[in-house]
Parts: sequence; C-alpha cells; structure tokens
Amino acid sequence: MDITSAAFVYYGYTMDKKMVRIFEDYVSLGSNTTKSKFDDARTKIEDAKTKRNVSYILGSIFLATGIGVHIWF
Repeated sequence: MDITSAAFVYYGYTMDKKMVRIFEDYVSLGSNTTKSKFDDARTKIEDAKTKRNVSYILGSIFLATGIGVHIWF
C-alpha cells in the first residue's frame, strides 16, 4: 500500500508539472492564434488537472490505508 500510494503521489506531481508547462504554453499563445488552438490547450490543462487531483486523492487514500494497516499490526 505504501509503494502504491507513493506511486500515485509521484504521478500527481508529474501531472502538476505537465499542467504548469501546458499552461505556460497556453499563456504564450499569441493573439493571432485560432480559437481551436486555445480550446485544445485549455482542454489539455483541464485533463492534466483532473489526473493530478485523482492521483493525489488515490495516493492519500492508499497512504491512510497503509498507515492503518501498520497500526493494526
């Protein structure tokens, strides 16, 4: 459980870094960029944010469960 929780938290961390990088690309898009490119970048940001949040939640659950198992035994 501890290893799984660490993997989920690490994946969440990498998704956070990816989200920041995509957001920086989104901000740097010029005014002559098409609306579809803006929408595509925004969708990628939202997807990375969702994956990050789900990964952090699952990592927290597994970590709490792992700690509970350690305390039980």
